[in-house]
Amino acid sequence: MIALAGKLAVMAIGAIAMALPQTGRAADDADQMLAASCTGCHVSAAATGGIPSLVAQSPLQLEAQLLAYKHGTRQGTLMNRIARGYSDDELRRIAGVLGTAPVL
Repeated sequence: MIALAGKLAVMAIGAIAMALPQTGRAADDADQMLAASCTGCHVSAAATGGIPSLVAQSPLQLEAQLLAYKHGTRQGTLMNRIARGYSDDELRRIAGVLGTAPVL
């Protein structure tokens, strides 16, 4: 229950950040906050339990996968529903952050 509350809090912070003006550093911070919600499940390079690591994937790979989940051309247990909650642009921005992130 605590983990769910934490994930919801991160998603709420991301939503608030999206309402901020998207210029310069504010845009970078908002993108970081959007991508932070992914780390609740995709925790590290050694993630187990069938949840893949996002480490060593390029922004283009991640973007293609996220958009495929959103548009139903890639199946998943939960990712299809999660991806539909974001605009295509938000998914591109998330992929841009995660694809350039250091190894967790």
